[in-house]
Amino acid sequence: MVKLKLKNGFTLIELLVVTGLVLVIIAVVVQLFFSALRGAAKTAITNETRQTGDYAMSVMERMIRNAQTIENITTYCDGTTQHDKIDIVNQDSQTTTFQCPLYFSTVYIASNSATGNSQLTSSKVAVEPHPDCNFICTKTGSGPAVVSIDFTIHQLPPAAGVTLRPEEKNSIDFQTSVVVRNTGL
Repeated sequence: MVKLKLKNGFTLIELLVVTGLVLVIIAVVVQLFFSALRGAAKTAITNETRQTGDYAMSVMERMIRNAQTIENITTYCDGTTQHDKIDIVNQDSQTTTFQCPLYFSTVYIASNSATGNSQLTSSKVAVEPHPDCNFICTKTGSGPAVVSIDFTIHQLPPAAGVTLRPEEKNSIDFQTSVVVRNTGL
């Protein structure tokens, strides 16, 4: 009877094939992981930008809708010109100003009934300057005035001198028209 001697271990080719397969699998898993992280970051940034814009828009809509009068833009309430500023007199007879920035900045709501400016947007976003941010007031006959609000918000870098990665870049347009309830405008 002939005894066969069994070899223990693996050949070099077998080790190279297994190592190559393991490396390919690891590369695919790492790529999927980073892709999921980029998607989550983009979603978070988009949500923050949208929430900031929605909040700013809702505050402006509510205050303009319930304004006693519209000042500053009233004399131009013809729908032919875009304006970067609107002053309203609130129900408490205090004046509130909404103004588009002259340069990349945040949108503020300023009221003489409060101390200083009250910021509508977070410091993580910027509002595009006029004419990409504007107010248009239209009034026809004895009907109520309609104020159109239009602005664009984009994400700011986390620090000065830092550039945003492609998944962090986000810009959202916000547009609405508000019918002013006080028909005496």
